[in-house]
Amino acid sequence: MSDRSDRGEHESETESGSVEGDPLDRPHDIEALRITYEGARTVLDAQLQRITDIDDKAATVLRIDSLLLGLLVTAATLITRVRGQQLAEFVNPLTAIGIGLIVVSLLAAIVTYTISETVSGVGPDGIERRYTEREWLVLLNRSAAAWMRENERANRRNARAMNASPYALGVGVALVVLGIALSTVSP
Repeated sequence: MSDRSDRGEHESETESGSVEGDPLDRPHDIEALRITYEGARTVLDAQLQRITDIDDKAATVLRIDSLLLGLLVTAATLITRVRGQQLAEFVNPLTAIGIGLIVVSLLAAIVTYTISETVSGVGPDGIERRYTEREWLVLLNRSAAAWMRENERANRRNARAMNASPYALGVGVALVVLGIALSTVSP
């Protein structure tokens, strides 16, 4: 009596979603396995695309942060050398906090770009083993669920880190501009 319906409540599901005592050679409808894996592959591809999109945004913010910090250093150098003004005239709590926030944005973008750990499919060990098509599809379907969970965790981590970066950048730029404007207006 190897039919699943005959085993009923004697089976228990593991964390990965597989059923204990469920051998790979258990009868599975191969077409259903193919369709299920195609659906899972679509989800995995979408998750990977989201991670790539977040990484691309982080790289863009990183470039902007680097450019702004470079411009601020250049402007500070020009002001002190060419115009003979003291840099201290422009440094106030607003500019200091603004520059600090731009640095925070840069660091958040770096963290976002570097923490992306994704799972895109079977590794070399799985490919080198020999399975029948049915066994292979059963393994792929079981593994896809774990891959999706891991990619979803990576998406959440990346999104949290990425959300901090543009906000810090925007507020930082606004504070630097406001701080410089106030230092040029006040005596």
